[in-house]
Amino acid sequence: MDVPSSPGSGKYGPQTSKLGSSKELKHKGSSKKAAAAAAAAARDEEKGTELRERRRQRFIQEQQQQEVVRVYKDASEYYTSSDASAGDGEFSLDKLCMTGTSQKLEKDYLRLTSAPHPSTVRPERVLKEAVAALQEKWKAKPTTSAETEGYLWMCSQLKAIRQDLLVQHIVNEFSVSTYEMHARIALECLDLNEYNQCQTQLKQLYYQGIRGCEMEFVAYRILYYVYLQGNNKYQGGSADLAFILMSLSEEAYAHPAVRHALSIRSAIQQDDLHRFFKLLPETPNKGICILRPMLNSWRLKYLIRMCKGFKPSILVSFIRTEMAFDTHQDCVMFLQKAGCLLVQGPTMSEEDLEVNTKETVVDASAVFDKAAGFLV
Repeated sequence: MDVPSSPGSGKYGPQTSKLGSSKELKHKGSSKKAAAAAAAAARDEEKGTELRERRRQRFIQEQQQQEVVRVYKDASEYYTSSDASAGDGEFSLDKLCMTGTSQKLEKDYLRLTSAPHPSTVRPERVLKEAVAALQEKWKAKPTTSAETEGYLWMCSQLKAIRQDLLVQHIVNEFSVSTYEMHARIALECLDLNEYNQCQTQLKQLYYQGIRGCEMEFVAYRILYYVYLQGNNKYQGGSADLAFILMSLSEEAYAHPAVRHALSIRSAIQQDDLHRFFKLLPETPNKGICILRPMLNSWRLKYLIRMCKGFKPSILVSFIRTEMAFDTHQDCVMFLQKAGCLLVQGPTMSEEDLEVNTKETVVDASAVFDKAAGFLV
């Protein structure tokens, strides 16, 4: 017998369960839509934030470009040529006024062919840090290192610093110390051309009353012109040296380094090579580096006199002392290359080695390495 179904019941169970499940599905669907809408809103917000940041960065760049345009609004004023746009003329550093913005400590030297951009020029604060870093690197170099590559890199770095000082018109004690540092390093590596460039700038800075190691470099100038007097290719040493002597102050004459340089100058002028070589080991600071390229020339001249005045022989140890050689081996190498006939004594010691002056003919045209201080 069929059992009547109860109200609200159906074939597959209670009708209320079917309605409840449909409501749950609708609720889940609406939750998913809400979550999707929230995620889309979050994405839109993130995208909007990104777009705002891009607009902000673009605004900053435009402001910077406008600032650069204000600095360089008329490029022709940096040129001496009437046609500045063609780049035919040279820009005038006197008219250039800027403050650099670069933060790089190391920068290779490049010759300027146009007005530099502030982003390529370092301000004074960064330049001081760069000089301090270079000083530490030079102090930490190996003792054998006046290597060409190391010095060339150091020279390039220092010239770039000098260039940044120049284009920003920085003229103070820091600029003086930078030129002095470069001049000393150039002397250590026997780069007299670079030293002379620094010395020329230092002369002008000292004249403006900026403090530095002025007396040290006055002594260098005297020794440099003494060196030029021994160089047959240069004929202006005497006149320049005379001008320096006339311009020396009482303070300069009283300074030990200047007094020593004047003594060196007097010995060379009087052709007193004995006195010159006695003074040579006492040369203060880097002065010996200026005289070194001409030492062998003066030694050859002194050797010819010795061979004429001492017969029939002369001890090598005596020559070493008279010519201020650092080692016995250096002296022997010099004598051999100069054509001296060496004779070993009976004890076969360094003290017994002699030069047979009677049979020796000194080669006055011997070619030698001025940088190393030896004949080649």
